[in-house]
Amino acid sequence: MTGLEKIIEKIHSDSVANCNAVITGAEKSAQAERADVVAAAKVKAQQIIDRANQEAQAVSAAANSSASQQSRQILLSAKVNAVNKTLGKIIDKMLALDKSVYFDRVLSFAKDGAIKGNCTAFFNRTDLDRMDDGFKAEFVRALSEKGAVCTFSSEPGTMKGGCVLDYGHIAVDCSFESLIEENSDLLKEKISEILFADGR
Repeated sequence: MTGLEKIIEKIHSDSVANCNAVITGAEKSAQAERADVVAAAKVKAQQIIDRANQEAQAVSAAANSSASQQSRQILLSAKVNAVNKTLGKIIDKMLALDKSVYFDRVLSFAKDGAIKGNCTAFFNRTDLDRMDDGFKAEFVRALSEKGAVCTFSSEPGTMKGGCVLDYGHIAVDCSFESLIEENSDLLKEKISEILFADGR
């Protein structure tokens, strides 16, 4: 081989070596970049998964909170209905009392509410029809102790039970409905203690 041929062979072998070195470097660089991209993608994917889990937990917590709140509202509504229904039955029980006991209660309520002055006592039609002269006399006498001069109206009132004392300028409502309403908070508290004594 001549000197020129040796030079050409050297240039060729060096070129091949350089090309191989460049290719190898490029492949290593590409592999490194690919690894970086894969690693970054994994981090990004995990971030997305974590965020999705957090959002899912938040949605679940909100749903549980909403369900719990609705459950409490339903339970409260049921309790209120039960108390109100029981409260309504109190008047029915009072109306169903034995006649003598019933009129004793009416007299007691009227005496407690009476004030000094002339008044007209109003009763419902049922009570007007079944009260006797003895009750009327006792009623007048009991109210006179409070300074009230009482007469009975022949016109029936609209109350379910009890009476109303009309003084002209003012009316004292001694009906069962009014007495229940005035004491509704205390009655509801007592009813709740009885109905829900176990705390449910």
